[in-house]
This record gives sequence, structure tokens and C-alpha cells, in this order.
Amino acid sequence: MFHGIKNFFQDIHLKKLLLNFRSLFMGNAISSILGLGSLILTVKAIGSESFGLFILAQTYVIIIDQLASFQSWQAVIKYGSELIIKKNIDEFKSLIKFSMILDCLSIALSLIIALVCLKYVSNFFKWDSITQKIAFFYSLTLLTHFTNSSVGIIRVFNNFKLLSKINIFVSAFKLIAVLILFLLKEKAIYYFLIWILSDAAYFIILFVSAQRILISNGMNKWWRVRIYNYKAVLKFTLWTNLNSTINIPTNFFDVFIISKIISNIEVGIYKTFKQITEIVGKFSSAFDYVIFPQLSFMVAEKDEKKSIKLVIKIGFLIFFIGLPVVLILGLTSKYWLNFFLGSNFSDKWMVFFLFLLVKLIMMIFVGVNPLFISFGYVKFNSFISIISNILFITIAISMGKWIGLPGIIIAFLIQFLFETVFKLLIIFKKGKISKNLIVNKISNFKDEYINY
Repeated sequence: MFHGIKNFFQDIHLKKLLLNFRSLFMGNAISSILGLGSLILTVKAIGSESFGLFILAQTYVIIIDQLASFQSWQAVIKYGSELIIKKNIDEFKSLIKFSMILDCLSIALSLIIALVCLKYVSNFFKWDSITQKIAFFYSLTLLTHFTNSSVGIIRVFNNFKLLSKINIFVSAFKLIAVLILFLLKEKAIYYFLIWILSDAAYFIILFVSAQRILISNGMNKWWRVRIYNYKAVLKFTLWTNLNSTINIPTNFFDVFIISKIISNIEVGIYKTFKQITEIVGKFSSAFDYVIFPQLSFMVAEKDEKKSIKLVIKIGFLIFFIGLPVVLILGLTSKYWLNFFLGSNFSDKWMVFFLFLLVKLIMMIFVGVNPLFISFGYVKFNSFISIISNILFITIAISMGKWIGLPGIIIAFLIQFLFETVFKLLIIFKKGKISKNLIVNKISNFKDEYINY
């Protein structure tokens, strides 16, 4: 068995993936712990209801950003990977220039929508004046969101250590600032301002860092090249934007549904649980970050069979590592939630445990969506997302009214399984990967690494 484990890690593609994963995960884990510290201090200082209102205002701006964003980072990774392999510097610069233009258009559009719609959204959800002011100031941070291309640049050049350093720096700044406010017993508005400024600082640092990477790789003065071959990129970004827009209900409507059918206090509790589970989720999100560029390179090099083997390996790896972590955290959560956050949170420890289990299932299949996008099935992705998001909203509202927060979490699970199964079926139907190949890879995996 030990020899099988050794063979498992000898895969050259897995080695490269784990190297990038290690850099990103360590940074993500540290930044998440720092972020959790900021969250706990904020909730203890202002209360779960006030925190819930802040989350609603924050989510409003994030939704507008997603709605108007072209998701250019995905185009930079998909097409940039091919151009780097071909060593076509001018076309890569052209891709960056076009992506940056899309980012600027996104900023202008999102800011206009956010400011115009704020009054109507505030009236619909009956926000008080403080919540409206928070949403207004948070909307202004959209001016710093010229970073979609920056994320793609950093990822396509495998500079994941830089992402880790940025996350740690911003999270540490936020924690120190929040701790000072906590010790001084300042008002809630100051906590909100620190959260807003931290987000703005993150985007500015990300942009500057991406430009430095371009310069170090001989890609400076990208704005001077002419734009060509933009039609395919534009088509791809429009489809990814459509898919991102379609997924807004699943990604962000949960807090609004909870606010409307349960209470603002539950929003604060739910968001806190979600933030904690995200620390566990950083394990898979780090894989999600590093696997997409690598799968794109593998598909570009027509190495499709090895790409599915890599996805299966990642799934098994996450399962064996994640299961004991989830069980320990979940079964002991009643005690440590009470210690850090109080009885309002510890009384709902089973809800938190359910959240962790659902998160683990999502983590196991983390490689399916990047593989699907790498094959170029963005158009199918959008259609699947339309159905799954309608399914999510329907189940979340009905089950949320019936059993509360567990209903929202179960809706997430059903929506995720629906999307994952359909994406695998499309990959099978298109002949990229046969059913027999999947069965054989899993069987070989068990024989080679587990039953050895």
C-alpha cells in the first residue's frame, strides 16, 4: 500500500499541480484564518443582526459586479495558454489589451447599475439609512475592480505564491484594523469601513502585481499592439459572462432568501458558518485555481486522457484528506462555536455540520467544471446553469420556509449534483471521455494505489 501511495505522487502532472497547490493553499489557509479572526471580532462587536445587514449590502454590490463583469480572466487562461505554448507574444499582448478594455467597460457599467438600482433595492428589502450608506460606499469600490484580467495573468503564469502573499497581506491588515477597533470599542460603521477599504486594497494590489508579471515576462507595453482575432475571445467572454450572470442566484441569493423568509439574524449566523466552511473549502478552491490553467495546457496539447486521470486523482485525494477533517470539526463544533461565538451559533451546530458535509461533496468533484470549460463547453455550461439555478431558487424558498437554514443548504447540494452529473454526461456524449475510460481509470486507481 505504501508503494502504491508513492506511485500515486509520481505522476508528473500531479506533481506540478501539487507544487502550485501548496503555494496557493498555504496562503489561502493563513489568510482564511486571519479573515475568520476579523469576522469573529466583528460579529462579537456589532452583533449578528448588524453583521447580517452589512452582508446584505456587500452582497448587493458583488451581485452587480458579477452581472456586469465579462469574466475576462477565463479568456486569458484559455487562449493565453495556447499562445504561450506557441510563443506568440504579440497575440498574447493583444489578448491582454482586449481583456483590459472589457474590464474597464465592466467597471463603468457595474457602477452605473449599482448606484441607479440602490434606491429600489433598499425600498424592496426595507433597509435602514445605515445599510443604504454602506451599500453606497461599497459600490464606489467597483472603481477598483479592474482585476479580472489580472487574475488570469497571475494564474496563466503559475505565479500562485504571489496570490498567497496578497491574500495574507490584505487579511492581516484587516485583522489588525478590526482588532484596534474592537479594543477601542468603536461603532459599527468603522468596522464596515475597514471591510470596504480592505476589499479595495486587494483589487489595487492585484492589478499592480499583474502588471509587474507582464513586464518580467517581456509583455510590457501591451497597450501599443493592435487588437486582432478578438471575435473568438469576445464570444467566449460573452458566454462566460452569461454563465456567471446565470449563477448569481446560487452564489448570492441565499442571503437575500434567508433575509426575506427567515430573519436578518439568521443571515449573520448563516454567513458566519459559510465563512468557516470556506476555510475547509480553501483546500478545494486552491485546486480549482491551479487545475484550470493546467487542464487548459493539457487539452491544448491533446492530452485529454491524462486530464481525466488528474481530475480523478484530485477527487480521491480530497476525499481521503477532507473526510476526517470534516468529521472532527463537525462533531466538536457545538463546543468551540459556543466558546468563540456564543450560544446563538452553538445551538445550530448541526446546521454547521450539514454545511461541512455538503462542502466536502462539492470539494470532491472540484475538477469537473474546470475540465468542462477546458474542453470549450461554455455554451452548454450556460444552459445547465439556467436550469440548476431555477431549481436552486425553487427548493431554497420552499425548504427554507419549511425547515429553515438546512433547507437552503440542501438546495445547494441538489443544485450542485444536478450540474455535475449533466456536465459529465455531456463530456461522455461528445466523446471526449468514454464511460469505460472513467471506469477503467477508477479501477486502475484502486488497484494501483489503494489495493497495492
